Amino acid sequence: MKSANYRISIYSQIKLILLTVVTTLVPFSFISLIFTLKTNLSPSILTRDTAVVGDIPFYAGLFSNIGVLLWCTSVVICLFSYIILRQDTKANKVASFLLLSGLLTFLLLLDDFFLLHETFFPIYFGIKSHVTFTIYIVLALSLFIRYIKIIKKTEFFILLSSIAFFSLSIISDVLTDNNILNISLVLEDMFKLLGITSWLTYFARTCLHEVSNMIPGSLDKDK
Repeated sequence: MKSANYRISIYSQIKLILLTVVTTLVPFSFISLIFTLKTNLSPSILTRDTAVVGDIPFYAGLFSNIGVLLWCTSVVICLFSYIILRQDTKANKVASFLLLSGLLTFLLLLDDFFLLHETFFPIYFGIKSHVTFTIYIVLALSLFIRYIKIIKKTEFFILLSSIAFFSLSIISDVLTDNNILNISLVLEDMFKLLGITSWLTYFARTCLHEVSNMIPGSLDKDK
């Protein structure tokens, strides 16, 4: 099979470089300016590593950071697969499912990375964490119900295991906050990491299967 030629002109490459510079520097400059005006602090706080700013060991939050990386991997896999599958009219529904799943995962990534439900929403908007959780649950249920026929054709037990782990993490969080049981925070975070890992496993395998179906002579078809 003849490989595609991806070479583009120098002029087009320069335009892409300029676009990259602009889309990076404009938000960076705007956010840094607003931050400095609002807090009177150096914008270096936004650019330096968290461990350096907080003067904490480099391994602090290790598994939390790994969880964020796994979230990010899931987002990239879903959105990249959507770009491929949308070219096939027969795979429009699957492509839409992966697109919305990628967007939902991105929302969960932002929440986990910026502690939206724990600090941002409660402090700046007065929205309690349980309200945020409820919104996430409603969004996830709406997505799964809408595409239930597609999900049934996939390895949905892996997705169910992910949901189960997330549920156990939320339950552990609630019980700990209310002192109902002396449950360690490690247990809560362990369930969350298991949920994220299972989430990534499900979507990685689903995307691999769907994209492979578009490739003539795919190994996945022979299984």
